[in-house]
Amino acid sequence: AEYMGTLLSSFFAMARAGPPSQGSGDLFATHESEYNLLSSALSKGISAAGTQQGEERKATMRKLEKDLEAIDQVLRQMELDIKTQQPAVKARLTPRLRTFQSDVILLKKDVRRLEANNVTAASRAELMQTEAAAAPVSNREMDQRQRILEGKRKLEESSNRITNAQRIALESEQIGQNVLGELHEQRQIIERADRNLYQADANVKTGHGFVTAMNRRLICMRVTVAATIIVILAVIITVIYFKYIKKSSSSSPAPSGSGPSPAPAPGPAPSPGSTGGSTTGGSTTGGSTS
Repeated sequence: AEYMGTLLSSFFAMARAGPPSQGSGDLFATHESEYNLLSSALSKGISAAGTQQGEERKATMRKLEKDLEAIDQVLRQMELDIKTQQPAVKARLTPRLRTFQSDVILLKKDVRRLEANNVTAASRAELMQTEAAAAPVSNREMDQRQRILEGKRKLEESSNRITNAQRIALESEQIGQNVLGELHEQRQIIERADRNLYQADANVKTGHGFVTAMNRRLICMRVTVAATIIVILAVIITVIYFKYIKKSSSSSPAPSGSGPSPAPAPGPAPSPGSTGGSTTGGSTTGGSTS
């Protein structure tokens, strides 16, 4: 029972190491270590069962059946752990799980072959004991019995092969269902990414419309500012023209004549009653004359 001791010592070491962390990756690593232990135990047990006989071989076969059930449970736990992972981690761990499942299928084939050999050996031993206890028979009857025994062995092998084929078909169907589930999840991820891409495209189009409207408004503002500046410049030039250039041209002196200037015409005689007014007017006239 060397492989049993190895298995127990490994379990004790894991128990002393303490419970694993709650992360999904740690759980998968823990289940993977359990799988490695069980796979190693199964390989050693199959090798040992090939050289054993009698009750020892039967005990080893029972232990192999229990180990197969345990390793199937570990594979199911690993599959559940993978389903809870992120898509990137799931894509990395799924091929490893497929490899483990293929190895377990080969181990099951070896165990079934040992079981078939065990049944055949038991049947042959029983028949030999029956023949030894019976009366001596002829060579012809011995050949018939040998052919019957060979046919029975071939029939058992065919039955075992059919059983293995059915089991492999069921396992393949389970693997196909798992693959379909993963493909469905990936399809949902792609559909969500497609919807997000359409939404991003719509947002880009909306932003492009906003930028175009802002550019149009900026051009309008520039044209308005340019027109305003031109109008202001025109007004300034007009004001300068009428205030300085036009005024200087209108206030220039008239040219002097060659003859004497004509004498002013005498004004009307003032009335006697308006002396003060005449005086005032005279003063004003005098002031004007002076």
